[in-house]
Amino acid sequence: MAQEVLHKFRFMKSNKGFITWKICLAKAYVKLQWHFIQSVITEIGIGGLLVELIIWCVTSVQYRVVLNEELMDPFTLGCGIRQGDPISPYIFVVYGKTLSNN
Repeated sequence: MAQEVLHKFRFMKSNKGFITWKICLAKAYVKLQWHFIQSVITEIGIGGLLVELIIWCVTSVQYRVVLNEELMDPFTLGCGIRQGDPISPYIFVVYGKTLSNN
């Protein structure tokens, strides 16, 4: 990415200037609020049982931790989506598209 930016700076033929920034999306998956996800997918025209199914898939995840070789009780998170979940990239794209349109 850095090479592409430097190349663009070097060969730019405009007097307007050029700006670039890097956005780290690694933590963005963790910070997605579930109620906002639901309102966004409803706003784009998905409704009814499909919205309920998507939200159930996002909110029903349970995690378990091994502490001192002992499996602890399961717990759930209050927000976020899982990286690696097949539906997560689609939710994230819709979420990002909504934020960029505002």
